[in-house]
Amino acid sequence: MFKLLCLFFFCLTPFIAYSQGNELNSIFLELDRTMANQNQYIQKKEQKIAELQSMFDVAQLSPEQ
Repeated sequence: MFKLLCLFFFCLTPFIAYSQGNELNSIFLELDRTMANQNQYIQKKEQKIAELQSMFDVAQLSPEQ
């Protein structure tokens, strides 16, 4: 029984390693896509900062407000 269990474990191990490799590859692909769109994210961030700055550039507010 022990030999059968060990055989099953050793036969199953490559499949587990293969599935983890696929998951890792998908993470790297998502990271590559994110890095490729880096300029788009920076542009959105700068636009949001400009919007927030324009909200606070109201002439009637004092610096403390």
